[in-house]
Amino acid sequence: MTDRDDPILDAFLREVFGGPKPPNLSGRILQSWAAQQVQAPPTEGSLPTNPVWQQAASFSEPQAPPVQVPTVVPPPVEVVPRTIAAAGRSVEIRRKNSNSAFPSIIAVSGLALLMAGASVWVRGWTSNPSAKNHVAQHGEKKNGTGTSSPVKPRVTPDVVAKSNDGPKKNNVVAIDKGTSPNKVAVTPAPNKLPDDRRDFNSNGKSPNSANSNSVRPDFLAANSQKNLPTSSESEIVAFINNTLRTAWKEKGVMPSADATDAEWCRRTFLRLIGRIPKVEELNRFVEDRSAGKRQALVDQLVSGETYAEEYAANWASIWSNILIGRNGGASDEAQQSRGGLLQYLRQAFHQNKPYNQLVYELISATGSNKPGERDYNGAVNFLLANQNDKGTLATTRVSRVFLGSQLHCAQCHAHPTNDWNQEQFWQLNAFFRQMQVDRDKKTGAARLVNRDFTGEGSGKSDGEIYFEQQDGKVRVAYPVFIDGTSIPHSGSVEEVNRRQELAKLVAQSDNLSQAVVNRVWAHFLGFGFTKPIDDISAHNAPSHPVLLERLSKEFAGHGYDLKQLMKWMTMSEAFGLSSKMSGQNRVDMPDAGTLPLFSHYYSRQMQAEELFQSLEMLANARKNGTTAGEREKAKQAFLGKLTKNNANDEGAEEHIFQSIPRSLFMVNGEITQRALLPNHESMLGKVAESNLSPEAKIEHLFLAALSRKPTKRELTSAKAVLATAGESSIAGFQDLWWVLLNSNEFILDH
Repeated sequence: MTDRDDPILDAFLREVFGGPKPPNLSGRILQSWAAQQVQAPPTEGSLPTNPVWQQAASFSEPQAPPVQVPTVVPPPVEVVPRTIAAAGRSVEIRRKNSNSAFPSIIAVSGLALLMAGASVWVRGWTSNPSAKNHVAQHGEKKNGTGTSSPVKPRVTPDVVAKSNDGPKKNNVVAIDKGTSPNKVAVTPAPNKLPDDRRDFNSNGKSPNSANSNSVRPDFLAANSQKNLPTSSESEIVAFINNTLRTAWKEKGVMPSADATDAEWCRRTFLRLIGRIPKVEELNRFVEDRSAGKRQALVDQLVSGETYAEEYAANWASIWSNILIGRNGGASDEAQQSRGGLLQYLRQAFHQNKPYNQLVYELISATGSNKPGERDYNGAVNFLLANQNDKGTLATTRVSRVFLGSQLHCAQCHAHPTNDWNQEQFWQLNAFFRQMQVDRDKKTGAARLVNRDFTGEGSGKSDGEIYFEQQDGKVRVAYPVFIDGTSIPHSGSVEEVNRRQELAKLVAQSDNLSQAVVNRVWAHFLGFGFTKPIDDISAHNAPSHPVLLERLSKEFAGHGYDLKQLMKWMTMSEAFGLSSKMSGQNRVDMPDAGTLPLFSHYYSRQMQAEELFQSLEMLANARKNGTTAGEREKAKQAFLGKLTKNNANDEGAEEHIFQSIPRSLFMVNGEITQRALLPNHESMLGKVAESNLSPEAKIEHLFLAALSRKPTKRELTSAKAVLATAGESSIAGFQDLWWVLLNSNEFILDH
């Protein structure tokens, strides 16, 4: 940065950095994100001569402290009303007179303030509610009109108190572990791949689809034929709409107006394939006058060959974050392979593998973690990431992710606000005691295997485990599922494969469909029916219990088809509403603590992955011939600069959004700089070199970044930018493009 004071650039930096802490997202901020212009005392100083995006290039140090901006009381000036709001305050830009020559930064800053939402930094890309403190998780019970809780397990006669048996010391049973030969059972991996050069051939199919685990086990096929509702898509969408409309009427709210075609198109691309649409994709949709164009676009994005690879890669990334976290498998020391899991998930989503089969494979998997190993099975990486002593982490992760039940507190004591107790936690934990991890010293690969578990007692071999209660008594536990279903006690793998039995029970559980419906609904509509989404229980009743129950049954009845579930949600009225609130639905503010009513679309920031994929597309940064592994490495490098991992002892992650590193990265990050290069590869370069008129070029840039055309005032300001730099100069287009990419409207999914 130059040593001269620059109040306009300083004002922009105030907006970007927003002080030492980013403001919290609230309904009030979202409500006014279209920008209220507020006047404040002005600042003035000397102006730089370089374009604003080049001036900002000097801010490349992520750890730099917030900029301290000196202010000077200026002489009387003529005011041009262009206001940049910044973290609750505003700075008004003043111009002396129309005869003064000003560099393009004046017009750029004026354009920035006119763009809707240019002053709001909202909540970070990820927020894991499970990382809250114990009190927040287990507070008072909430009142609700209905509940959707797991079936209360039965206490079987096999679970008996041991407090009066055996030698005791300090009221704790002394335990001697029995011994027996360890038998190893390794199931041949069903989906071997020599490497990750390509997940799909040119025809869109897996290169080894014949070896992939695409055959449904008999019990899953039989389970899908249970007496469950199988309504048509139109009937299900109508049920969603009618249920929500009834709730709106009861709460006395009116829904927002419908979103425009361009707004709906942008959010649909983001939610389904993880990026904003290209200009040609947007124009093709907006110009289509057919009645069923929205249905057609959704079908194309989830099932069309054109987007097959993007769809599979996006959902593989989403679920890898759910299963092992953003940083899972990132280090060389980790026993799980992120690449191995991603490859498995990409194939699963490309094949549209039924969700209950996917879960069955993840829980029962055995084999090696890395592609190229003789018994490679990418599904093992879920449990490898969640394997610890006694399998307690795997217990909590399976219950939370797949069953929507938070059991981790019951590991040490009875759940304070739910029916869970210690016995139920350790009964579920007993299913994981045959699970072992082997390390290949030559290749470094980790192998998940099943071995006999003789039990923790002496003189027995039925695989019992013991746990100590708060009163000091020690009790015994055997494998019992949360609905009370028990399996034979034997710890011999040949007699009972415990994880396989657990996988069957989870895959057939009603809780499975409820948990995934709640999670996917939150992905598309902004909030789940419960908060947190992985805790559906008596003390955390869903906001719309009837709707959750119906969608869960329909999902199971339609063969656990995730694409069908996505179509129901994207075609719903709630998904198609504007994000702008009116005076008749201001009470619908879940960020302020109210129950979600879904009477408007909830604005939110793009996920970090969505931002990367959108910038990558705009910069044309993806080279032909790059492998999925290479693209993933580039994305992980990007994410590492924008998120911070705080893992807790339950294996959950909370990614703390850091405003300054993110702002600096957007201002001067490598991928942003590539998007600003005036060459024939980037979108900017192609537009600047085209034969379009200056006005058409401006319109194209707005469509590319914001999926809308500029307003008259924005167009006037943008033309001023180009005029200052010279219409034949690329600098004006670079300034304009930099402002668009650094606006909050670009980063918002709205």
